[in-house]
Amino acid sequence: MAGQVINGVVHVVLQKPLFEVQNLTIGLYGSEHVQFRKAHRRGKSTVYKSHFGYFEIIQLVFPLQTYPDGPPKIGQMSFPFSLVIPDWLPASMMLAGDLEEGRLSVEYSLRAQFTPKHHCDWADVKHNISSFKGTRMVYIYRPVLQQPQVNLRMELHSEVGGFLGMGTSVCHSEIFFDKNQYYLGEVANVRIICDNSRCAKGISSFKFKLMRHYKGIENPGHYHTECASYLVSLKNPGLGKGEKCERMLQLRIPTEDKVAPR
Repeated sequence: MAGQVINGVVHVVLQKPLFEVQNLTIGLYGSEHVQFRKAHRRGKSTVYKSHFGYFEIIQLVFPLQTYPDGPPKIGQMSFPFSLVIPDWLPASMMLAGDLEEGRLSVEYSLRAQFTPKHHCDWADVKHNISSFKGTRMVYIYRPVLQQPQVNLRMELHSEVGGFLGMGTSVCHSEIFFDKNQYYLGEVANVRIICDNSRCAKGISSFKFKLMRHYKGIENPGHYHTECASYLVSLKNPGLGKGEKCERMLQLRIPTEDKVAPR
């Protein structure tokens, strides 16, 4: 959980001499990943090309042992560590989009590695990955914070009845939410005050829908993928003509995606 402490031990077993190193480190690494496929026109043909995006969220690295007098000796060594997870980190997630085979994720890992002194001993210099390393994926989630009870109000004015914009009357509604931040599995309480007293026609139903919108951007590059879809749909009986009512509705935030078969 973000804000908590990870306690662990790094065990190293050397069976042969190691290359020259500066130190042994432990680090928390996090990044966003985007992948999608787009159709591109090439003359009269259509070509599908994969696009990728990467953004570093965190690279929190601490030394466990330094080696100023040469590389470590052959044998077995153990290094305990404690690492505080920053409380501002976004939660781990994986989203499989319905459009363009979009895949969006937030991923974290713990990595212990020897820091090489020479360029040739790096496996990936750009991302600071040593050729002697150990990696373990970790899942981070956000703590549930108690939100103050507030009335977040919005107004809705709907034209009722009439024909081609003539002879319509306006129905006034006020919608109140108890807070503006919800967690998976939570129930959103919605209060509706609907005034249809000046309308000569009734309202058939009240509909509420929870929409998710995502956007993934190629990096480097300028292409992107985005999609919006309804996760939850709620329908309640409407209101007769010349009436006014107040209702309480509950909308549960889903905990997992319903993945359509491919």
